[in-house]
Amino acid sequence: MEKFFCEIKDLKEDEKQKIEEFLKNSSNSYFKQSLNYLNANNLKKYIYYICKDKKIFLACILNIEKNILGNMLKIYGGPVIDEEIDLEDFSQMLKDILKISKKEKTFLNILSTNFEVTKKGFEDRIISSGFITEKEKNKIKERIDYPYYFYIPLEEKDEEDLKKELSSKTRYFIRIAKVKNFTVEKVEIDDEEIETKLKNFKNFNENLEKYIVKKDEEIYAKIYLLNYGSKKYLIDILENEKLEDFEYAKYLGLWEIIKNAKKEKFKEFNLMSFPGLKTKKEDIPPYSMYRFKKSFGGILFEKLPEYIYINNEIKYNMYKMFLKKGKYEK
Repeated sequence: MEKFFCEIKDLKEDEKQKIEEFLKNSSNSYFKQSLNYLNANNLKKYIYYICKDKKIFLACILNIEKNILGNMLKIYGGPVIDEEIDLEDFSQMLKDILKISKKEKTFLNILSTNFEVTKKGFEDRIISSGFITEKEKNKIKERIDYPYYFYIPLEEKDEEDLKKELSSKTRYFIRIAKVKNFTVEKVEIDDEEIETKLKNFKNFNENLEKYIVKKDEEIYAKIYLLNYGSKKYLIDILENEKLEDFEYAKYLGLWEIIKNAKKEKFKEFNLMSFPGLKTKKEDIPPYSMYRFKKSFGGILFEKLPEYIYINNEIKYNMYKMFLKKGKYEK
């Protein structure tokens, strides 16, 4: 078994294709781990992977980001681990990551995983390598990253099964939207949206989708999606809150998209993550977001938290001063 650790720009085209295929087909993969997503940002990037008999087992992509205080190392939603990789390989990877951080003279390293909290052993290895959570470091009561998301498995369900999982409110809103003659339509994404709203996804041009929900030629909602491997991801929903009855539009739009995803043979519809603020006040966005996504059924997935490794305590404290209430900008 060989390990490879190099800058992404040094990869050959066939190596890039193999890694991209591995990321697309791995069960715990996330589109932000893809080379296409990361190449949309002008950052120095490293990739770490383990290879045996020409098969890739583990992939971890590191971004070196610069700000006024110096270099930071960030790992988004990774690494992606094949079932055949054991904890010793994972521990070695963490050691190698810290070597890169030393080489790049980073003052802070951030590891954001895509592992479920029930995944045994991995959190212990992360902590034993010297990483800690923001919650532990700053004595915060709540997790401040985005630890939850809902996903809907589509492969073994028919439309009737999916409909049964909708909440009564969602089914009601969908009926009202139909009575009020709302329609859902797939449309082209214009260049301006790619350069502004979707700039982090511009290397995914062919994989992006946009749906609109309209009535009497008025657009009530815009829904943006990304197809990556066997999964369809919800990127964003924009509503026109100035229009009467706007609240029904997104329910009908998302339901029609989920049905289409099933017809298109996608295995999973991912409603994306939301903050871990466990409040139930109606006027607080995190709970409203949770309630809306939960209303479509599916499975709630809780990720391990975000971890940090501090190389320079003074710079880290200065960095925190620039951020509101100890939260990282997302």
